[in-house]
Amino acid sequence: MLDPAVDPNDPRLRPVPPREFSWNAIPASKAEDDIVKVSMIPSSDLDSPRNILINDPANTSRISIPSFSFLIQHEKNGTALLWDLGMTKNEKLTPVLRDGILKTFRVVPGQDVISRLTEKGFNVTEIEALVLSHSHFDHIGDFDTLPSETRVICGPGTLEAMRPGYPEDEQSEWWSKWFEERELVQLPSTDVTDSWTASIGSKLNPRNTGMRWQKLACYEHAVDWFGDGSFWIVNTPGHRVGHISALARVTSNPDTYVFLAGDTSHHQSLYLPVPTEGQPDTRTKVPFYPKSEGSKEMTSLDDDPIVNTQNIGRLTRLSAEDNIMVLLAHEGEVEGILPVWPEDLSRWKTRGWKEEKEEELKGNIARAKATGARIADEV
Repeated sequence: MLDPAVDPNDPRLRPVPPREFSWNAIPASKAEDDIVKVSMIPSSDLDSPRNILINDPANTSRISIPSFSFLIQHEKNGTALLWDLGMTKNEKLTPVLRDGILKTFRVVPGQDVISRLTEKGFNVTEIEALVLSHSHFDHIGDFDTLPSETRVICGPGTLEAMRPGYPEDEQSEWWSKWFEERELVQLPSTDVTDSWTASIGSKLNPRNTGMRWQKLACYEHAVDWFGDGSFWIVNTPGHRVGHISALARVTSNPDTYVFLAGDTSHHQSLYLPVPTEGQPDTRTKVPFYPKSEGSKEMTSLDDDPIVNTQNIGRLTRLSAEDNIMVLLAHEGEVEGILPVWPEDLSRWKTRGWKEEKEEELKGNIARAKATGARIADEV
């Protein structure tokens, strides 16, 4: 949960200039098939107070945002991962969620991720693991919809934070039966600097037991999941304990990538546009909003907004690379531009989808400058 000592005016919450992040070269592909196929899968939408997602505390209007999961297919070895499971039906949530979070967020029901996959002929038993970007209700879905043999993989510290589950812990957001019936595995702590032991590696990925944390791009801790550089899981704490992201190579020669950012940010205006040297930086800060109606106490969706501000800055740094497209789990601007399952995102570079999904935000900022309006009012 948010540290109550965090001051919304703390200077460390200002957008971080991209130049402040060192860069570690992304290893180039060695073979044409050192890639993965990434497909975007919508589930339900979320109706949310605007000021929770965008830095505009006084604006209590509501906006609707999508919730995306992603199918990762490594065709060279015939395996697949599912990145997040989206949302489930309200009655499938634990009581603390039904009685709490749903008073703030309203779920606009949509078809669940697994049924969307099967409807188009995908055999879900091919999914080797569900990888959760983090433990929030709009990403974990309903584990019961997965084949019984499908493992669930989480970021460091997730399982300790979520155990023992409901009903043993009446305030838990997860069900106790998941810990009893499902193989749940988490990535090692970033304090583990050597290669992960065979036992840890085999639980996480039996095909690649020699994994370890490595530096990648502007990140300190990333793991090469398949061993060929096609899919990296990246440690990105701040929003939630155990929050992780992923860098997926979707074409080779030239290498192009999609970065799955999860909930590092909930809106484009926090990480875009990439600032131009010598020009004003128009990115907005991590949103803080009244803890309750009429309250002067402010809170944030992030457990640690200062740490997360750094990771939002890294999204900007990635976006400065012309061969990387960043995608947020709730990035509404991509709707109608990026194709959804069963199509994939491999053509994003040649089709200009990165530039197209950013056009609306850039136009809104230009209009705000021209009229003298606040940028927060326009985005």
